[in-house]
Amino acid sequence: FYTVGLPSRFSLSLSGGPEYSLTTLTGFPSSTTWGPGGSASISWQRSRTNLAVSYSRAISAGQGFLGTYTVDGANLSAEYLITRRLTTGLSGSYSNAKNASPLLTPGNPTGHTLFGRASLEYTLSEHMHVIGEYTRLHQSYGGIAEIANDPDADRVSVSLNYSFMRPLGR
Repeated sequence: FYTVGLPSRFSLSLSGGPEYSLTTLTGFPSSTTWGPGGSASISWQRSRTNLAVSYSRAISAGQGFLGTYTVDGANLSAEYLITRRLTTGLSGSYSNAKNASPLLTPGNPTGHTLFGRASLEYTLSEHMHVIGEYTRLHQSYGGIAEIANDPDADRVSVSLNYSFMRPLGR
């Protein structure tokens, strides 16, 4: 793992190395998988703006599916302080899962997920915030009828948050 602080409030982080997986399912022979894994991220911060972008690749448990999967994922988040009390944010992610043990679990689905979020946060007091957000989820995994019939989900929410905070060491 390596992180570099770049000029102009940029930072860059890198990690990588080999990954090993042993998958055992009842009634099937064990399966082993080797593959590259790692991540890269870059962020930029200013007094009113934050931006972060990342990519990762990993061998993972099946994310709810049987078996082992190679997952590629990308994330993006941005936040802007409009006024001292009002903040807006956008974020999104994409992940693509491929079956890493197809001989062991040949019928397991592969596919992708796309997620997006837009938010608006207003600070009422030091400890109280109102947050409104819209989220959108799209999934595409072959062979799963529930997802194929309704691959999209939308959600609108408003929440009132109160933080109980106390400085450390006091």
